[in-house]
Amino acid sequence: MTRTSRTCAAIAVVLLSLSGCSSDKDKEATTTAAASAPAATETGGSAATSASSATPETTASTEAATGDGGAGVVSGTPDPCQLLPTASVAAVLGDPPPAPKTSIEPEAPLNHRQCEWKVPSDDFTGKVIYLSITTTEGMKEGGAGGGSYTAKNLYDDTLVLYAAAVDVPGLGDGAFFTDTAMTDLNTLVGDALLDVSALNAGSDATPVTGDQLQTLMKAAIASL
Repeated sequence: MTRTSRTCAAIAVVLLSLSGCSSDKDKEATTTAAASAPAATETGGSAATSASSATPETTASTEAATGDGGAGVVSGTPDPCQLLPTASVAAVLGDPPPAPKTSIEPEAPLNHRQCEWKVPSDDFTGKVIYLSITTTEGMKEGGAGGGSYTAKNLYDDTLVLYAAAVDVPGLGDGAFFTDTAMTDLNTLVGDALLDVSALNAGSDATPVTGDQLQTLMKAAIASL
């Protein structure tokens, strides 16, 4: 299972345990979100992309909703593709960086959203960065927990799912890596839960470090 699908599956486990989110429709929506995570074999390696790669690739629904609020808010959740500056991504994936691409659209009950930055390659080696966001307002609009579930609730319930979680002090209102590999960083910032993770495909790819993920998280927080 990819890093992204594990994160979505963890959220699915949390939500399916909520009495206010137990309808068949809501369970189906949560399962769909988990299943929509990209496969590891789709990752790429070469940083030789055109200068136009700085333009986000978004779906029609995201484009139509841009302007509803700050950072392309849709259903109470900002667009994660707008939260990482080009320079921050370039520092990790090379310059010019790959274009951001929406990989998970908001859907009830979470209205969870995810963006990816993938270096294209013919031999499937390289790196991918994922940034996802779930907000209290988004879950309220989606009906999670009967509309009363918060980002803090989700943070706490997600943390207990990871026995090997590594605390990251001084970042947001609480932060942890899901395990000692430090390739998946969850951070609570007010009424938003951010998750930035990295996937390395191929032995020749230089791994994204925990320090780099923390730097990306700080950049995303500054853009909220």
